[in-house]
Amino acid sequence: LAQMVYNDTRVNEHFDPLMWVCVSDDFDVKKLIPKIIHAALRRENVVDENSSLEYMISLLNQTLRGKKFLLVLDDVWNENHSKWDELRNHLLEAGGDKGSKIIVTTRSRKVADIVGSNLVMKLKALPENECWRLFAKCAFQEEKKEEKYPRLKQIGEQIVQKCKGVPLAITTLGCLVGSKSHDENGWREIRDSEVWNLDQEETDILPSLKLSYNHLSPQVKQ
Repeated sequence: LAQMVYNDTRVNEHFDPLMWVCVSDDFDVKKLIPKIIHAALRRENVVDENSSLEYMISLLNQTLRGKKFLLVLDDVWNENHSKWDELRNHLLEAGGDKGSKIIVTTRSRKVADIVGSNLVMKLKALPENECWRLFAKCAFQEEKKEEKYPRLKQIGEQIVQKCKGVPLAITTLGCLVGSKSHDENGWREIRDSEVWNLDQEETDILPSLKLSYNHLSPQVKQ
């Protein structure tokens, strides 16, 4: 959803610069500021992590001052309020124009609360029929091809139920079983894997991704 907003032509006409920064679980302000600067200038190596924080902040101010920017902080897991306050204060000091916006994507409601969003959009799980359409597209590749393999379809439907409507989990496992061609044993192995027994939150995709990881070659696992 954030990507669709970010790439929309109406949004592109409204903001300059647009910045997309992948955060993940490493919320280090001294690492994030260079990423923001590079995203704004669309150039790498303008500043490195060894530069002083004072220099980074100065360059951030030069880059964003007076500009109406859109910043997407993608996949944020930081639940440390002080770290978020530090980054927010630096962005406020940069003096972006009125109307600048920050979008944060996260799977943690606590992160959303810490960010203090004006608007929180909680995405619902995919409807059941859409889950199957997405899975079948990845697993069988050709539309309606699953009708030729009713036993695989049955196994696939059981796998989809375990994904709990999470698109990334569905895509991951659909591609995984698709790589096993029409081998029923391979499909059952994925359906019955003990990885599913891991404790998980309702929208946690870790078991699905760990399952995919377990099927990688030893070289690629590194």
